[in-house]
Parts: sequence; structure tokens; C-alpha cells
Amino acid sequence: MNTQSSNFLLIGNPNAGKTLLFNRLTGRNQKVANYPGITIDVVNGKMNQSNIIDFPGIYSFNAISQEEEIAINQFNQLIENENTKGIACIVDTTKLPQTTSFLKDIYERCNHANKVLIVIFNMIDEIPGQSSLNFNQLEKLLGIKAFPISAKKKIGLTPLINFIQALEGNSEVYQAQLSQQKAQGQKSITENQLQQQFSNLNINFNQLRKKYYSLDGLFLHKILGPILFTLIMFFLFQSIFAWAAPLMDLVEEVIGAAGNWVSSSIDNQMLKSLINDALFAGLGSFLVFVPQIFILTALISLLEDSGYLARATVISHRTLKFFGMSGKSFVPYLTGFACAIPAIMATRVIESKRKRLISLLTIPLLPCSARIPVFALLVSVLVPMESYGGLVNSRGIAFFIIYLGSLGFALIVSTLLAKFLPDNAKTNEDQFILELPAYRAPALSSVLRKAGRDAWAFITKAGPIIFTVSFIIWILGYFPSQGNLQDSYLGMIGKYLEPIFEPLGLDWKFSIAIILSFLAREVFVSTLGTLFGLENAEESIGSLSEMLTASGFTLASGAALLVFFIIALQCVATVAIIKKETKSNLFAWGTLGIYNVVAYIFGFITYVLLS
Repeated sequence: MNTQSSNFLLIGNPNAGKTLLFNRLTGRNQKVANYPGITIDVVNGKMNQSNIIDFPGIYSFNAISQEEEIAINQFNQLIENENTKGIACIVDTTKLPQTTSFLKDIYERCNHANKVLIVIFNMIDEIPGQSSLNFNQLEKLLGIKAFPISAKKKIGLTPLINFIQALEGNSEVYQAQLSQQKAQGQKSITENQLQQQFSNLNINFNQLRKKYYSLDGLFLHKILGPILFTLIMFFLFQSIFAWAAPLMDLVEEVIGAAGNWVSSSIDNQMLKSLINDALFAGLGSFLVFVPQIFILTALISLLEDSGYLARATVISHRTLKFFGMSGKSFVPYLTGFACAIPAIMATRVIESKRKRLISLLTIPLLPCSARIPVFALLVSVLVPMESYGGLVNSRGIAFFIIYLGSLGFALIVSTLLAKFLPDNAKTNEDQFILELPAYRAPALSSVLRKAGRDAWAFITKAGPIIFTVSFIIWILGYFPSQGNLQDSYLGMIGKYLEPIFEPLGLDWKFSIAIILSFLAREVFVSTLGTLFGLENAEESIGSLSEMLTASGFTLASGAALLVFFIIALQCVATVAIIKKETKSNLFAWGTLGIYNVVAYIFGFITYVLLS
């Protein structure tokens, strides 16, 4: 028996279900979606003693994008590794005719490297009469094992797992399987033979295509397609406010009630202030906006899993091409509304290096989930709530305009970059290759699970930073004057900082909050929550937006602050990932400096115009 951990590689075309199968085998929770290119890096996990390795999807072994280059280079290394016991080629059973060339290629590579190959026919649950599928002739032709499965519905996984364990744990099984495969591999296997074996399965691929692609006539229509795309995007951002409002109100009421209940039982004034102002006013101000993040990620997951995102990519290609990018920039852009870091990594799917660089450098201008609390707070203060028909409200419209403005500014910058980037960055300029996935009904449990995971990750990532900052702010704001904010250490620091943002109509409290937001944008809201909590210590805990409104916060100052946060780059991790992906300090630190200077200038102009 071999006790050494061995490698088992998962490879196949994009959107064939590799990552979902990887999650089933390893218990990992890698992101999956009904869109090609979701996996952008090589990942690995354990199944007993086997090291299961999942590669980004590729169509051939001639790379046309960075993600394919990563997958092919690492696959070529690992297939020669003596610890690699087997390779699994995962194919989408509904699209077998398109896989013959790739399957033949991987078969020849495995024989040349003396590695066992198995073919996993995924998505058999979508084939009518799946129980009658017989892969025996294909197994005889190639000398390999074929496993019909459904990773989504967990059909056929047990025989597959048993075989992988047998390959690893029993050298006789491994050698017997390899010898059988090598014997058949001496023959010249043609693509026509593979096509013949697929046709023997009696799968009506034309019928499947009509079933899964029937909506393309509507969503890819030259006129209706862009109209529906605009309506869907409007609905997406409208729902962030319209649907989240009741949940936000509930969270706010719970936090306020909990704060008042806890503080009412405490006599010590300093401890009472700590709990009220640092914990409930600071951290609580941030938690109020988590429902919006949950709803945004849930709706994006619905678009991913339904197959619509690929259509949106096609629709947006002509527009994005005009601004120097590609339709494949759409998904990294949409991902950027959640977080810039995975969005920047997702640009690897873009074939053109130049268009990838333009997309990568403009993604930080998109409003990520960390900006949602800031935008939501400012919209709540500046825009009166007006409801139109129950489904649309004024604040949702304002949110849509903010996101549209952010996108518009990013496109303007991309146009400038397209004009001034050096010519030696131009390669594969006009290539645009994208496989459209089938339309599928999203699984509600999967969507809610992904949204919950993202919302929880947002809390756990930002929560500790926010709590620490809120605690430090409270200490500096409470001492030495026992809660008199103007005479506290924080007040003294604030007076030195105030001249920095005074040209934007902002006082020292906002100056401190903005500077601290460079640690994490979410800190801005919690810092203001702590500061205004200390300033209004004699009042019961109320919403931060109400306290801002009561403080005389002006439209000009609010708009200037909004413009600043739309443009400013305040995330060190984003700078680091830009440096990693571009391998350039100039792009990383230049982006940081330029965007923040431009943000300040535009904020100042906005304040002057509205004053």
C-alpha cells in the first residue's frame, strides 16, 4: 500500500462543473457559478490521502489568456510529477460534440506521461433518459474508465471516489489501469471515432440546445437586449435600498434597543460611554449596512447561476470596446462592485494584455461593498425618502445614479488609458471568445448560502478593524476631559487635521474619519458613529444619519464627500494586488497617488459649485 499523498488533477473546458466537483470531493467551498472563467487560479484540497487539484478551464493547450496560461503551465509541470497518479477530464455531457479535440489531446498527453486518465461526464441529470446512457464502448476504445455523474445533484460520486482511492492505495490497480490505457493508446484514435461513440449515446443535442438557449432571441436581441440589460442593472441597484430598508431598520432598532438596555443597567459613567459610543454607536453603525451587502451579492449570484452574466458580457462588448476594453471586462467590473481584489484577479480571462491592463487599473474606481455603508449613509442624509409605486424609491434611484456615475468615470479613465498606453502593450487586440452557458434555474439555497458567506466574510474581515479603531477613537475622545469631545486628545488631533479637508466643507470629525478610512473604508462610518455618539452622549442611541442631519451637514459638503469617496483609492490590499498582477510599482503606487489627488480636486470643485 502506498501511504504517500498523491496528486489527482481536474481539468476540462470552462463551465464544465470542475469546481463544483472539486468542492464535493474535498469539502472545500470554492466559488462556483454558471459562467466560464469563475476559477482563475489553481487550487487544491484533500480527499483522504489524495491531493485534488482544480485548474482554470481551458479550451485547448494553446493559451489565449493569462488564466489559460497559468492552467497550462502548471498542468504541464504536474503531469510530469511522479506523485501525480491520475488526471480527470471533466466534460459537459450536454455539449459532447465540442469536446472531442480537447479529449483526444489530453488522452495523448496522459499516455505520453504514463498517467492514468479518466473521463467524467458531468451534468447527466440534464439528459433525458440518463439511465440508458452507456459508456462501455468509449471505455473499450480508449482503455479508460468513464464516470457519468451530476456534481450538482450528487449522482454517481461514490463509484468515482472509490476509483480515485483505489488508484492511490493499490499499485496493482494503478498499473493494470495504466497498462490497459497504454495498450489502447498505441492505436491511432481519431476525433471521428470519438464523435461516433458520442452519437451512439443517442443524445439529441439539438433538442438540448433549443431547451437551454431558447431565451437568447430575447436577451441577445439588438434592441431589446440592451433595454433589458439596463432594466436589470437598475433593478439590481434599486433593490439594494428598496429591499434592504426593512432589514436595515430592524438591525438599527435591535442595536439601539440593545444599547439602551445594556447601558441602563450600568452606573459607571466611563464604562457606560465605552459600551454606548465605541460598541453600539461605532460597530453598530457599520452592522446596519450588512443587509445591503447580502442583497447585492445574492442578486449577483442569481445572475451568475442563471447564465445571464455571459449574455450581459456579449451585450456590453461593443460598448466596452469603444472605451478601450473588452466584453470580458464586464464580469470583473461587476465583481468589482463586491470587492476589487477578486475583480482584478478576474481580469486574467481577458485575452488582450492591453485591455486587461486598462480594466485592471480602472476597477478601483468601481464602488465595492466597503463603500456601500458610506454611500448609504450619505444618501440617507442627503436624499429625502420618496416612494414610487412601492417598488421604487428616491434613495434607490440615487444609489443607481451613484453607481452609474462611478461606472461612467471609470469608462472615461479607461478611454484615456487606451489613448496613452504604450504601443508595446498591444497584443490580441480584437480577440473576443466566449462560450455561452445554458440557461439554468438558480438554486435558491445555493444563492442564499453564497450571499450569507460573503456577508459574513465582510463582517469578519472588517469587524475586528472597526472594533479596534472604534475603541481607540473612544479612548482619544473620552480622555482627558471625561467625554468632552472638543477638549479631548481627539479634539486636539482633529484641529491639526481640519485644514486638510476644510476646503471640502468638512470639519475635524470628518477629517479624522476620512484619514482612518484608509485602513478600511468601512471605518469611516464607525468612526463617525463613535464621534457623534460621544458628542451626543446625553441622548439615547439613535441612527447616525439622524445625528448627521441634526448637526447641520450641508448638501455641498455631502456631495463633495460623496465625490471624494467615489474616486479615492483607500485600500492597501488593492494596491498590493495591482502590483502583483502588473508586476509594476509604477502602476500600483501611481494609481494610488493619482486617484486620491483627483478625488480631492473633484471634491473641492463640487463643494465650490454647490456652495
